[in-house]
Amino acid sequence: MSRDLKIHKSIKRSIVRRLEYEEFQISDGLSGNCSKKAERIFLTPYNVTQVTLLNTGTPNPIGRVNGVSIDKSDLDVCKKMTRAAVDAEDSFNTEITKSGGPKTILGREFQNGKICNKVLKLTGSVLCLQMEVQLGVATTARRKKIAEQITNLQENILIDKAASGQKQRSVQV
Repeated sequence: MSRDLKIHKSIKRSIVRRLEYEEFQISDGLSGNCSKKAERIFLTPYNVTQVTLLNTGTPNPIGRVNGVSIDKSDLDVCKKMTRAAVDAEDSFNTEITKSGGPKTILGREFQNGKICNKVLKLTGSVLCLQMEVQLGVATTARRKKIAEQITNLQENILIDKAASGQKQRSVQV
């Protein structure tokens, strides 16, 4: 009598579960702490901090995390979530304009939310670029982009901190 054996392949899933923008946006509340909020979304699952991310003059690829290697599924999730944050920027611009610009109370709240969203998207972007390096799929141009994105991230973190304590508002995408 033969037995049918079922072979279960171990399928590695990304470390971070893919979320819709509304599930991971960080632009509500008060300004000044967006770096930490973005860190919790994109970096903490990989045991990386904003300090580590910002202090990489050269690519500092992400390696094994809790014994699980980064793979294409991690990169795909990172790219999709980062793209959602990039796409949300148009909605922020629309709301800032509709509310009378960044000098109005409501416009300033949307502007602060936009800066927080930029911190989120740039954190994701730098992480994705470093994953590309780790996976060996980064082109020379993509490797060079890491330094540019880190500079943009640092600038937006400073803008967020300068607005510390001010209200910020998210958008519907």
